[in-house]
Amino acid sequence: MNTKILSLLEALQDISPPRDNTYIIHTSLFLASPVKTDLKETFEILREILGKNSTLCFPTFTFRNNSKVLASWNEIGTPGEVGVLNEYVRKNVHSIRTIHPTHSFVILGEDAREIVEKSGGSAFGEDSALYQIISRGGFNISFGAPFIGGHSFLHVAEELNQVPYRNNIVLKTPCELRDGSQSGKVFTYFARNLCHPGKYHENNWTIAWQEFTENGLVKFRNTSSGLVTLMKCGETLKFMAGKIKVEPYHYAENCPHGNI
Repeated sequence: MNTKILSLLEALQDISPPRDNTYIIHTSLFLASPVKTDLKETFEILREILGKNSTLCFPTFTFRNNSKVLASWNEIGTPGEVGVLNEYVRKNVHSIRTIHPTHSFVILGEDAREIVEKSGGSAFGEDSALYQIISRGGFNISFGAPFIGGHSFLHVAEELNQVPYRNNIVLKTPCELRDGSQSGKVFTYFARNLCHPGKYHENNWTIAWQEFTENGLVKFRNTSSGLVTLMKCGETLKFMAGKIKVEPYHYAENCPHGNI
């Protein structure tokens, strides 16, 4: 096996994730490339570390797939854009996919079908796939991905607490199901607001990382192949909500422009 991938797997094992739980798994193996021939073995070892009875949720996000870029999103045919291991799982491992034009997941395990069936139209709200995963005591693993790219569940705290620098937008992309029919759901995304022509409000994840590490909310290891982290989603979101309620812009960059 690729020694760089092995170092990531060893780092995850060292963190000791509890076996047989629900996991969101963000992956990026860019620093470990080439990795194509190792994907099957990587997935199998990853599943062994987390426990064969775990429910595993791999993001298959499609940020480009909106009405301005592609005509539609398809449950079977539209590839994800968030890592080669996630794509390996989507195409080669028996799983089911949540329906959302930008924030879908492929999920395998005991709770997979229930999560999919209860997932609604929002990306981060109470009917979202992310919320369904988190409500089951879910953990987030970032496997080789940077902090900014490996913790999408943090946006749930922002939507549930309606931070003023984001707002719900309705996505216009038609979503085609595996039987060829079209989903009748209204899909939304809690997106950053424009604060100046061509400029959007930015998050300040530096302060988030500092707070999470100082308060013991994240276990992590840095490797030459990338960062490996483990977080209990519910505990982290509760912590974030406390900060947001005191200062709504706590996790956002200072911006002199306001909203437009």
